[in-house]
This record gives sequence, structure tokens and C-alpha cells, in this order.
Amino acid sequence: DGEGRDAARDGRRRKGAYHELLSGLHIHRHPVMPSLEGEENVDVQIGPRLFQNVPQKMRSNLWDSMVQKSELGRGCVMKYPALQAQIAHPKVCSDIEKDVPRTFPDVREFSSPDGQRRLMRLLRSYSILDPAVGYCQGMNFIAGVFLKYVENESVAFGAFCMLMQERNYRELFLPDMHKLKERMDQLEKLLPRNVASVLEECDIPPTYYAPQWFLSCFSNEMPTAFAARVVDCILGQNACEGCEILIKVALKIFDKLQDRICALHGNFEGILKVIKNEPRKWDRPFLCALLTQAFDSDRPTSIQCNQSFSVVPQGSVPPSREVPRPVADQTVADQGPSRYSLVDANLLARVVTGKGTENAAADGG
Repeated sequence: DGEGRDAARDGRRRKGAYHELLSGLHIHRHPVMPSLEGEENVDVQIGPRLFQNVPQKMRSNLWDSMVQKSELGRGCVMKYPALQAQIAHPKVCSDIEKDVPRTFPDVREFSSPDGQRRLMRLLRSYSILDPAVGYCQGMNFIAGVFLKYVENESVAFGAFCMLMQERNYRELFLPDMHKLKERMDQLEKLLPRNVASVLEECDIPPTYYAPQWFLSCFSNEMPTAFAARVVDCILGQNACEGCEILIKVALKIFDKLQDRICALHGNFEGILKVIKNEPRKWDRPFLCALLTQAFDSDRPTSIQCNQSFSVVPQGSVPPSREVPRPVADQTVADQGPSRYSLVDANLLARVVTGKGTENAAADGG
């Protein structure tokens, strides 16, 4: 009918405007509850196992172990000193220098000149290693998560390269942003039906909220501990499953927000405020449960992922780009062989003292 054709035409027009919306806005850190950034202990995800309230050293040991087991990770650790000695593209250097002071200003590790220099070195080195990606806003937050938990800067670089290349996170940062658009389209199609209807009526596409989440691995909106647990899970999967994890977490956020969103039917500004502001109020137990539910979700995400990766010659000019600041079961155990077995989890739990082993046992281990 006529209304159906109009709706289809509006949908095509909106999706055709994705690139325009992705061309001139910015990703900034929104400070979360200060108490959540000051906690000494964290929740660590190792395959299907969750270790709650363990020392941060356990995550550092986990990521270090992953790097040492990865040929790419070990290679990047070895290359890091030589990459630092090279000169990055001036535009990349300029953009990194602008973004680093805005990266986690509420996190102690990045409030000092030394912490900011570490982040600059890592981002410049990656732009030289992978000139097809270069530097793009959002990468600063993900790199910052690695540096927060891994004291050895070279190992942090190796872990960051594993995420970007072995898990193919880099596809979201390619200059044409095609893969980012694909992921946003998939998210939009998988939203709860009542939420999707309300958002469509108010003309609120994923470009208003999803780039912030996906390009920073949720770290610009959520506590770094939340983002780090998402990274735990992605590093333990293959490239396709890493893409699924981002969408599953986003869908679970909407599950929690759907009553508030539907109650604001037709209220454009009110709905955007709920999407942007409400998650920042959630406390640690709520966020922990949300991630557990997301990782255990059997909701299909129907993702087709190209795992191929080719290194572009380092002589290419690396681009740097700004991205938008929007105006907002197959269980983990059944996802196939993981890089880390339960034996690995127990070994890592014994590396640190505290509650790691006790919680694993209480969790059914």
C-alpha cells in the first residue's frame, strides 16, 4: 500500500545517509560512576567461566598468556621497539595528540603525562604497522583499556594487535566504514520488535548510538572494567564470534531499556536521553549480570564475517578519521573450541591470591 511504500522509501533514505552521519562528529568519554573506576578487583571472563571480584593481576596474566600463545601477538611485541623508532604520518600524530588527553580523563592511569605518553606511543606504532587503518577515533579507548590492565607496554601492544587483526576488530575502522554500517544494520534488524517500532517512528537509527559503543568496545560509555570483560570474551573467540559479542551486548542493553523507551513513545529527545544516560547509572552488579546474560544469550545474530587479513605495505599513507558523536543460544560454552580451556582458567586462577578459585568453584567449576 501507499504507507508501506513511503516507509520503505524513508528507510532507504535514512540508510543512505549513514555515511554523511559518520563524517563529522566525535567520540568522547562520558565519565561513569567514579566508584566503579576506583575498584581494585575486577570480574574476568575466561571462555565460559566468570571469575568474580579477583585482583586485576589476573586479567593482566590472562592477556599476557594469550599474547605468548599467539604467533601474531609475539611478533608484534618484538616489533614494538622498532615501530616506535619510526615516524608516523603527521596528520595521524596530530589527531592522536588531540584525542589522547580526552581518553579516560576520569581514570587514574591516564591523568598523568606518563600514562598519556604510553597511549600515544601505542597508537602511533599501530598506525605504522597497519596503514590501511591508520588511526581512527575509538581506537584510543580500546588501546587505553589494554594499557590500564597490562603494565608491560609491549605486551599491551601485542594484545591490542591480536584484537584488531586476529579477531578482525580492525574491519570496523576501515576508511569506508562499510563493516561498521553492516554491524549497525544487523543490530537494527535484531532489536526487540516493540523497541524497533518506537525507534523507527521517531527516526532514530543506530548511527545515533551504536558507533560510540562499537568503536570503543563500550568503553566510552561504560566503566573500563565492563569494556575489559567484553575484550576478554572477544579475545577468547574467533573473528566472527567477536562481531557477535558486540551485537549481543548492545541487544541486552536494549532489553534492559525497552520499558523506558516504549513509555516515551514519540518523544525523540526523551528516548535519546534514555539510551545515552540510563546505562551510565547502572551499578557493578547490574552490569555484571547484563554481560553474563549477553554472553549466554542464544539469540541469533546472523553475522557473516570475512576473517581474511592482509597487511598493507608500510609505505602507504595511513588515514586518520573522526567518527560520530551521536545525538545515544548458542552459549559461550557451545561456541566451539576456545583458545582457553578450563584447565587454563584454573591455572590462571592459582596465579593470584584471593577469591578467584573460590568463586570459580562456587560458579560450578
